[in-house]
Amino acid sequence: MISACIAFLTFNVAGFNPDVTTWHEVKVPPRTQYGANAVWNYRANYSRLRWAVTRSKDQVLASKVSPNEEFHGEQPPFEPRVGRWREYYQAVMVSNGWLVGFNYGEFGAALYWFSPDGKKSKKVSDHQVVKFIHRFDGLHAVEGLGHMGLKRGSIIRLSQKGEVWQAERLVDLGDAPMGCAFADNGDVFVGLAHGLARLDIESKLTTVVKEYPWDIIWTESMALSADQQRIYLAMRQYVAEVNLKSRKVRVLVPSLIVLNRLSPDEEKSIYDQYEGIYRKRR
Repeated sequence: MISACIAFLTFNVAGFNPDVTTWHEVKVPPRTQYGANAVWNYRANYSRLRWAVTRSKDQVLASKVSPNEEFHGEQPPFEPRVGRWREYYQAVMVSNGWLVGFNYGEFGAALYWFSPDGKKSKKVSDHQVVKFIHRFDGLHAVEGLGHMGLKRGSIIRLSQKGEVWQAERLVDLGDAPMGCAFADNGDVFVGLAHGLARLDIESKLTTVVKEYPWDIIWTESMALSADQQRIYLAMRQYVAEVNLKSRKVRVLVPSLIVLNRLSPDEEKSIYDQYEGIYRKRR
């Protein structure tokens, strides 16, 4: 049994270069090294450091995210509340008001339409919206859930008939979505729990990266480089770079000093436990 009291490193990221192309690469132990790979994942998942990435002109820049900060998209001029739903996850302005996604993870979700002043509302669906996306053919949303052994997701098309909004599934993602980024040609890159997919303008989904070398580290945001050749995924402790041509994945940090550390006893406990699991499987 691994202790929940994971040690944290006190870090200071003040003065770091936000240009992710200047960052240092950190090697991820291969999955065949069960113990070492598990230690690497624990270090990352228990880090207090979270990143967000954005593209500014010809650079992809990273910024530190506060521990409790969430990404809610657009902000309605009212507090969306209906039934048991009290805290919204994503919102987007539409022609006749707002579409608001409530997402409580394994405890349920709902997508609602609200009037411009928030006084009227109507349920659209039970989809678990992760992010609304504007495509050339209208409004869509990435939705899904990753919880324990459950990993599901899809891209839904949102359409309006009169004042009523409807949602229909466009593409099955086959995995839990974590975020998305937009290419200049209209393609949408979707970050998944285990890899990366691309949705082209004909709504065809292709796999870019089938499986990352790490276990699930939730993606906070994504951004494409100006030349559209690399995509960056902001996570806990790291920013991952995916070369879209070679499909090579690199993991980056501004300085090795920001890396979360575990105590020797914690590392040994994690290492021994996962090596033991590997030996039993053999």
